[in-house]
Amino acid sequence: MGPSATAGPLGSIIVFRPYLDNPDFLVVHRVRQIVTLPGNQLAFRTQGDNFYTNPSCDTWPSANGAVPSNQVVGVYQASIPIPYLGSAILGIRNFMYDDSTGAPRPEGILVIVILIIALFAFEVIEPSKKPKPEASSSESKLDPVPAKAS
Repeated sequence: MGPSATAGPLGSIIVFRPYLDNPDFLVVHRVRQIVTLPGNQLAFRTQGDNFYTNPSCDTWPSANGAVPSNQVVGVYQASIPIPYLGSAILGIRNFMYDDSTGAPRPEGILVIVILIIALFAFEVIEPSKKPKPEASSSESKLDPVPAKAS
């Protein structure tokens, strides 16, 4: 069974391709209504989570505005919530990129370059503590056999 078979409960978050002629365009929205199409195929009326700019269900070009189940790519299952992780990621992004232009900031590029140099420096100064390969242990333990005098 594909991901569309589990995209049933209302409120589930699904990933789907709304336009068959553009398979690289994916949308992640919440299921607001389940519709049965002719032939007993399921379809989903979806809505984005930003209710202020998206106050009603989406209208997609197929299945009377719903997303047919064969266009569903995946279903969001669950995650482990980590408090303030989103804020930390946004803080790092704001440090790395200029919000007004979207261009990388020189400070962010400098930090990345310093981290790469530090990684190489630590590898050169203190190489991995892996044991170095020795000669084959079976060869080193054998005593040489004395040659017979003929």
